[in-house]
Amino acid sequence: MGKLKRKGIVGILLTTLMLCALVVPAAMPTTVTADSPSPFATEVVSSHGPFGPSPYDDPYALLGKPTTKFKDPWNSPPDERAKLVEAAWNVGLSDEPLITTLNQGAEITVMFDHQVEDDPDNPYGIDLLVFGNSFFTGSGFVSDETDMNTCMLTSGGFFENIKVSVSQDGENWYTYETGPYGDNMFPTQAYLWDRENVQWTDIEMDWTKPVNPALTLGDFAGISAADAIDLYDGSAGGTGFDLAESGYEWIQYVRVQGVEGFAGGEIDGFADVAPICPDVTIDLRATGDGPTDIINVTGYTVSAGTVTEDGIAVDKQTAMGALVCYCQDNGINIEVIDSGWGAYVFQIGDNVADENTWMYALNESFPWTPADQQSVVDGDSLHWCNYTLGLYSLLLALDKTEIAPGDDITATVAWTNGDAVTEPAVGAEVYVSDTTDEFGNPVPPGTSVGSTNASGELTFTWNTEGRFWPYAEFNGKCSIGQWPVPTFTCTAGYPDWDVNEDGSINILDVARVGIHWGETGDPAWIREDVNNDGSIDILDVAVIGLHWGE
Repeated sequence: MGKLKRKGIVGILLTTLMLCALVVPAAMPTTVTADSPSPFATEVVSSHGPFGPSPYDDPYALLGKPTTKFKDPWNSPPDERAKLVEAAWNVGLSDEPLITTLNQGAEITVMFDHQVEDDPDNPYGIDLLVFGNSFFTGSGFVSDETDMNTCMLTSGGFFENIKVSVSQDGENWYTYETGPYGDNMFPTQAYLWDRENVQWTDIEMDWTKPVNPALTLGDFAGISAADAIDLYDGSAGGTGFDLAESGYEWIQYVRVQGVEGFAGGEIDGFADVAPICPDVTIDLRATGDGPTDIINVTGYTVSAGTVTEDGIAVDKQTAMGALVCYCQDNGINIEVIDSGWGAYVFQIGDNVADENTWMYALNESFPWTPADQQSVVDGDSLHWCNYTLGLYSLLLALDKTEIAPGDDITATVAWTNGDAVTEPAVGAEVYVSDTTDEFGNPVPPGTSVGSTNASGELTFTWNTEGRFWPYAEFNGKCSIGQWPVPTFTCTAGYPDWDVNEDGSINILDVARVGIHWGETGDPAWIREDVNNDGSIDILDVAVIGLHWGE
């Protein structure tokens, strides 16, 4: 078993893979839908021993994300991070198997749920990562309490060789006979170390990014564990394999085998390497209460990678990530909060009137996607703004809410631009829908009734009885989703003298007038103002009398 015994000896420095995303029971392979491919292996195709003793004998431990944390019964609390200074061993925090020992003659074949490509955009030409539980040796007993800044590495490490083969169909194989090998360089590093505050973070390293293969064991000799983590440049480690050597343009199967001469090597998982994302250039603006521009820059370049603010790691090339990068680079106050439902921007700048009021528009439209998940690409216009400004709003208003068949009704459509200026939406197309969705918004396609004039107005005639919901489209924008939702009712209605709208003219209509006797208001302000003169009096009763009994 070798290094699977408790590595409490002086000089342990490990790299360990992340904890499986799912606890996988024996004989139950994990699968992922084709719509959301996993970067990790998802199915055990075949396996046979001899494997190590329990808990190092489960081939399904190789599926999903490699180990992030494991139980260390010699420490309290027992939670330990897999790291350069301490490799994965024992079991996971839920007692699940983490790694599998392959002795001579043992082999396991796994499958990805997608094709792992020989991609020229992958960093260093590496396409596949294989994780074991190798580690660098250092000085002193190692745990999560060890200061990575002062833990010095020696010139050695504990590495074993596991033979790796790849295949497109699971039948025809290419074997890396002379290496690289699994359970070798580079040891797993699951989490980011905070050098300044001398503590571990909960930010995971990148499982799909390889370590620079030009680095050798000698590059890690005599440096601190923190320096070694820096050399990983954000990678979680793993042995890298270039598929170009195999001659395959892509593979889907990976086989690992125990090697003669080794008492046993361990495998923790596999990962498909992610290609390097190119820089993107965007226009970035942030407008606060006033309105006042806090940021207004064109041609801002956003590199690939992640950025961390208030302990929250975000992809740089997202609506939130690009904003955070610019604010950090230019000394602008930025606050990000995790609400429990997701991360959101709480503040940009220092005006308290802007706190907790931020939303973003991408190319003058408001996406439904959370800002930390909305990608930005070259040429995008990203505008963060205080929602009270009502920017990028296309609004439709009606001059009436009730009409009779054949009556005219006028819709006015206005557009509010990025400078909080509201202007007529000239040439906006107006539609009328007879259906709403579960949120009360009109459902397209509606009936087209024309386009607005130079004043942003359109007067149209409507003949169909019922309740209807108009909406407008203008320069790729739509008013669907505005609040309150514009609506009108078209009905033949009741005559003015049928005050209670029951179809009969009698004492009940007079009684309704009596309830409001002596009141005044605008003409026809209520149905009891039967003669539409703004006063509730004997003249209203007289009109009812003229139609008595109808």
